[in-house]
Amino acid sequence: MSEKIGGAKGTELDDDFVEMERKVDVFGMMVTDLMNKTHEFLQPNPASRAKLMAFNSFSKIRGQAKSSVYPQPEGTLGETMIKYGKDLGEDRFGACLGEAGEAFKDLADIKYALEDNVKQNFLDPLNQLANKDLKEVNHHRKKLSGRRLDYDCKRRKKEKVVVDGIGDFGDFSSATSSPSRSPTRMRPVSPGLSPGSGIADDELKTAEEKFEETKAITETAMFNLLDNDVEQITQLQAFVEAITNYHKQSASILERLCETLDYKREDAVSRPKSDHVVKRVTSFRRSASPSPFNDDDGFGDATSSSSGGGYNFPSTASLGESVTKPKPCCKAMYDFEPENEGELGFSEGDIIDLIQKVDDNWFEGSIRGQTGYFPVNYVEVIVDVD
Repeated sequence: MSEKIGGAKGTELDDDFVEMERKVDVFGMMVTDLMNKTHEFLQPNPASRAKLMAFNSFSKIRGQAKSSVYPQPEGTLGETMIKYGKDLGEDRFGACLGEAGEAFKDLADIKYALEDNVKQNFLDPLNQLANKDLKEVNHHRKKLSGRRLDYDCKRRKKEKVVVDGIGDFGDFSSATSSPSRSPTRMRPVSPGLSPGSGIADDELKTAEEKFEETKAITETAMFNLLDNDVEQITQLQAFVEAITNYHKQSASILERLCETLDYKREDAVSRPKSDHVVKRVTSFRRSASPSPFNDDDGFGDATSSSSGGGYNFPSTASLGESVTKPKPCCKAMYDFEPENEGELGFSEGDIIDLIQKVDDNWFEGSIRGQTGYFPVNYVEVIVDVD
């Protein structure tokens, strides 16, 4: 609203009041920007924020109580790790990937707890400042501006002299010196009004009192808003403490994950390493039982005999040796409970197929479809591996 009417300057307020108004304006901008930047800090993805806001608004319009939550990137990463850990299998790296995924899901959970804490102890008080305290102060300021304008208008009307001829009472010297002209007729003045003014003294005084009263109310409201340092610092401290606790909990989770991965890595290093044996692809000419016509089984070349062109067959001894060769195996002398991933568990009396002898202390074998490592001194070898 303009402070000038007819080129005249409005009533000036004291410097302290003007400085408080400036600080209130800065305070209002600070509250708005701080709320926006805090939301961006907690939820950094603008696309996800917009999608979440649209979903919640739509649910509110439809009268649904259901609301969505911001997808924390830690949780998304954790779900991905768990998925592929299961796909790879619960052994070695797959299991480690699953452990890491669970840890990152825990990080997402404490991030949600951080959001709730910050909202309750920092954002909600800022929102109250914006929607209640600042709104009330600015309402008083707007009201003061109107009453200041009203007072200035009445004051200027009071001070203004409306000239009719020379004045409201006429020019008597001119009237007496010139008989041909009659003196200017005097205007009647209402009781309580000064000559040349349309404003009563009590009306001007009332406008001034209202202006002073509103100024006092506005100044007090601004002072109370700006002089609330203790509460505002406490809220800022609560915000910083919430972030500190979040990082402490995050560090604790990640440290435990590092310890787990370090243990599994050391276990993988100490576990006997087996050599991979590439299995031959079975020829389409081979059958489940030995064939006398298969050169690969060591039956010799087919040659024509002098009697009519038959085949030379292997001896009966070689056939029996090929068919009846026993499979390497051993018998469990004690129960063995696996303590590490990759070890094979069994019970006393179990017959275990032997795959290979890894070293002097470990066998690799299989039982009931499970393959793994087990100590040599827990079993009695029935048929040794080659």
